Amino acid sequence: MALDSKRAMVERLRADIVVIQECARDNQMQHELGVSSAWHGAYEPKGLGVFAFGGWSVAPLDAEHARPWSLPVAVFDPAGNKVVRLVAVWTMGPARSGGLSYAEQVDDLIGQWEQELRAGTVVLAGDFNCSPQTANVAPHLANVTRLATCGVRSAYHAHRGISAGDETDMTLRWVGRGGVPSWFHCDLIFVHDQIASRVSAVEVGQPEDWIGPGRSDHAPVTIDIAL
Repeated sequence: MALDSKRAMVERLRADIVVIQECARDNQMQHELGVSSAWHGAYEPKGLGVFAFGGWSVAPLDAEHARPWSLPVAVFDPAGNKVVRLVAVWTMGPARSGGLSYAEQVDDLIGQWEQELRAGTVVLAGDFNCSPQTANVAPHLANVTRLATCGVRSAYHAHRGISAGDETDMTLRWVGRGGVPSWFHCDLIFVHDQIASRVSAVEVGQPEDWIGPGRSDHAPVTIDIAL
């Protein structure tokens, strides 16, 4: 939320492509010179956005691929070459997803994009609201396994050589009943093995920089990749 007041934090990421959940449809960043963007949502103050900088650009894909919890875009490099399809993800509560759980929404995306995932032409990135730290971890692990059969893995886990459940960096602090915080690793970037081999760095923002000051309840996950 309040993306316009956090422009400096986006700048700190020094990213070419950024997926931002809970941003307004009308924001100042999208009007900046050299910024390309796409947005999706049913509530204009709070939707799912993708922004491109430094000559990179994005274009929404056709409506038949749309889901309330995803925003598919084509990604173009500064020379205008289409290099990959990015499916930005922000799963939502069952009341807004037709009764589907977070993991079921991810399962739906895997089925929708399975052919492209197997071919290595799609990257899934965003807030999945699923992690090994949840009480019912089985559906999330089933999705991770299904993606692995497509040759697709979380860039964070592949780059660090760890399995789901071995995360040392949490991306979300959730404060529930009683005011006791819980921590989750639910912000993920899934890439095909042939792309994962070109990932040179993976970083998770420090909670004291992002969550502690109240800028967000999430810390960003960034990857350096040669597309």
